[in-house]
Amino acid sequence: MNYFKGQCKKVVDGLRSTFHGVPTLRVFGEDQQQDELEYILDNMNTTSSLEVNVDTMERLPLKIPETIEHLRIQFGSWITLDYVMHSKMISLVLWDTFLTNEDLNVIFKSWLELKSHQNLEYLEINLRSLEDFVEVAMKDVPYKIGNSIPTP
Repeated sequence: MNYFKGQCKKVVDGLRSTFHGVPTLRVFGEDQQQDELEYILDNMNTTSSLEVNVDTMERLPLKIPETIEHLRIQFGSWITLDYVMHSKMISLVLWDTFLTNEDLNVIFKSWLELKSHQNLEYLEINLRSLEDFVEVAMKDVPYKIGNSIPTP
């Protein structure tokens, strides 16, 4: 989006006139206008995978098309427990959220009990608090601890 230089609508309209839909859409940008990002999401017919790495000035919730199977959100401060609980994606990757370990516990239990996330095969969410993750987020959830994954 940084390269559009205020021509977001024109670029999107041009792409839309050429392509009926795109299987994968990746949007990147810093300090962007929320309405321009929404214009992209509303007007690009994305059929499978959406990656949004855009830091908007407003940091408001995004309207994600329901056709998306794979969603990756960076700068997800607007993501709520309710949003995650109602998502229908196969793959869900959320970074920079304010979801708590208590929220994660609700998500895990609901997923395991097949009350939500019927299609979900992959979930990745950044942790807000590592100290009590096992005690809180994994409370009453069967798990086993494997080897640590090295961080870059």
